[in-house]
Amino acid sequence: VAQTVTADLARNLVLTAEFKPYQEVDVMAKVSGYVKEIRVDVGDRVKEGDLLATLEIPEMADDLRKSQAGVRHSQSEVTRAEDEIARAKSARDIAHLSYTRLLQASQKRAGLIAQQEIDDAQSKDLGAEAQLAAANSALASAKQQVDVDQSSSARVQTLIDYERVTAPFDGVV
Repeated sequence: VAQTVTADLARNLVLTAEFKPYQEVDVMAKVSGYVKEIRVDVGDRVKEGDLLATLEIPEMADDLRKSQAGVRHSQSEVTRAEDEIARAKSARDIAHLSYTRLLQASQKRAGLIAQQEIDDAQSKDLGAEAQLAAANSALASAKQQVDVDQSSSARVQTLIDYERVTAPFDGVV
């Protein structure tokens, strides 16, 4: 038989141990550069998409400016090609009009205009038509170059976006 007394029933047990994560992932940047800022520390809780660190890649900024300048240059080439088309259309119209007039005058009065003049006018008309076709081809080429330069600029911009290292999932650093 024992006498009852009020006492604390809890016991404390201290053990040393190491926690093993459920999943461990090494997070790395997709591009190489200088670490500009680290926004987390060991033990911090992060959610998917949280910014862990930012990198500094000076060459990328230069590449972006170069590719954007290429886009602007290509766009100015498109404008120049459009102006060339307008000039070629004007030259074609006047050459065609001259040839048509000479041909009609020759048909109304035979022998009034030398055949050589009619042939020269026809040659100028055909040449002007060819110049217009060449100007249209130059415009198409300039537009394709704009597309190439824009895709190059988008590629560099994508690489610049990789300067941000983000958490791939929720967890603890």
